[in-house]
Amino acid sequence: MWVYILAGILFLGFFTAVMIGIVVVDKQKTITIYSRLGRRTNLIEIINVNLALLVTAYFVYIRYYIFMPAIVFFVLFIIITTRVQSGMSEQGVFIGMTFIEWDKVKSYKIINDDISTFTLKIRANKRQYVFRCDKSQRVAIEDILLAHGRKKTETI
Repeated sequence: MWVYILAGILFLGFFTAVMIGIVVVDKQKTITIYSRLGRRTNLIEIINVNLALLVTAYFVYIRYYIFMPAIVFFVLFIIITTRVQSGMSEQGVFIGMTFIEWDKVKSYKIINDDISTFTLKIRANKRQYVFRCDKSQRVAIEDILLAHGRKKTETI
């Protein structure tokens, strides 16, 4: 009996995570300025998907299908999270799976890093978020931030 409860809890957890991931990926279609911090597939994600596929093959072999929905949604969650990008849009800032609306952004600071990039540190929700961009996009980023009334600070 406890196996069915565990399977149900795992299914609901991964199903919820997949739905949140789908909403985030769909919302990211409005991104106008993308971050240089690209999302890459980590080794642990590849190992997790391969282990999930091995467990799926084993459960099919022994004809035990109770955990199949949870495993399928686990694999879908990993696939969807590899599609998440960071960027800025007219609605707010996307940093990973986090969406920050403009009214939550308190301040920002621009730090020149490299020859071709700079770092934008955003203070929102009592946290600091890091956003790396091309220097060619600096004017557009400052225009978006000033259009939404965000103030530039020297310390963050």
